[in-house]
Amino acid sequence: YDPADDRDDRPIVCVQLPVAETAEEDPYDLYVLIGDAIDYIVERADSIAADRGEDPLVVINISYGLLADPHDGTGDIEKLIDDKITECWNDLGMELRVVLPSGNSYLSRIHAQFSFDGAPAVQTVEWHVQPDDRTPSFLEIWLPDPCPDREVDSRVTLRVISPTGLAMTTWELGPSVDLVGAAGVYASAFWVEWQPSDRARFVVALLPTSHLDPSLPGPLAPAGRWRIELTYTGGLAVNDVVHAWVRRDDHLYGFPLRGRQSYLDDPQYRQFDHAGRHEVYDNNVSPIRREATINSIATGRWAIVIGGYLRKERLLAKYSAAGTRAPPPPPPPRWPDAMTVSEDSRVHSGVRGAGSHSGSVIAMGGTSVAAPQIARLIADDLAAGGDGDWAAVAASVTIPLPQPERSGAGGIEPPPGWPPRYDP
Repeated sequence: YDPADDRDDRPIVCVQLPVAETAEEDPYDLYVLIGDAIDYIVERADSIAADRGEDPLVVINISYGLLADPHDGTGDIEKLIDDKITECWNDLGMELRVVLPSGNSYLSRIHAQFSFDGAPAVQTVEWHVQPDDRTPSFLEIWLPDPCPDREVDSRVTLRVISPTGLAMTTWELGPSVDLVGAAGVYASAFWVEWQPSDRARFVVALLPTSHLDPSLPGPLAPAGRWRIELTYTGGLAVNDVVHAWVRRDDHLYGFPLRGRQSYLDDPQYRQFDHAGRHEVYDNNVSPIRREATINSIATGRWAIVIGGYLRKERLLAKYSAAGTRAPPPPPPPRWPDAMTVSEDSRVHSGVRGAGSHSGSVIAMGGTSVAAPQIARLIADDLAAGGDGDWAAVAASVTIPLPQPERSGAGGIEPPPGWPPRYDP
């Protein structure tokens, strides 16, 4: 809101997560930090409302995103958010809404899926691990439930071939395996049960491909194309799908470059159309898919998930991530609930906002700047006596947009006078 309005009906409680954890976005650290952050905001909101003699209405925006994990609502962070929302209502009688970005990974080639129904028994995809990557890289391959009984043979065997030609092989219920170089172990593959959903996953873990100081001792993983082979050995149902997600490894704006995002590759994946523009539709021939690239912590039941579109052209932002094509409610499956502006136009990138220095303005893009705009819309609806839920968000949609697995109910217009001018 314009500061000249001198409004006091929207007290804002901010929580700054540790800078190092923001840079790394480690899911295990984020679980603890986000839980503490929600608790702190709820406690402060309850205290502020008590001082004012009002009932607290709390809307929390969490502009964080992860790529890997189960994507079925059972991951630690998404389950934590669902539990916090439920606890607030059951224990405090408080309306708590949490808004999350859909993610920016639609074209990042971080997801592949495999179905063995009538397909070859061996399916492959290449995992491109970049040079000068100073952080570990991870690939997760999620198998459908139920996890096999210990007495049942493996359904899928995993073989990983490094750019140097060395290979390691494991299988469901199988042992952890390593690749060893002259300096020691530089890659591992292992099988892990995931009890919350009775699924299991393979994890392929690689050491960095370079050190900041080349003279440092220790093994490094070779950069290049790692070949991933999945061999079907029986036991999957007709509609079962095996999903692979690359874990996030890029650097955030404003932080030093350490990690370089790895990605999947396949000769049948069509990256560009005939005019040289980014292709935005899957051809269903390549195992690499743009669908199911949604922010993994946004796959829970109760959070409200927002994607981004271009204001002037009314086109989906090319990076705005997609859920699955099956209809809601989640989980599973899950897709964004709606979209709002994350870019002014093709040539005017980002959304203008106040900078950290007095009188400064900065334009930032991505679904992380779309989500807080809808947090304000939800707060308005709650304050007016509405439910501030998915239905309220859907009722605000005025722009039909294609690809519902990305746009949900459609696009929401910015409020009148948007964007602010910030004249000196």
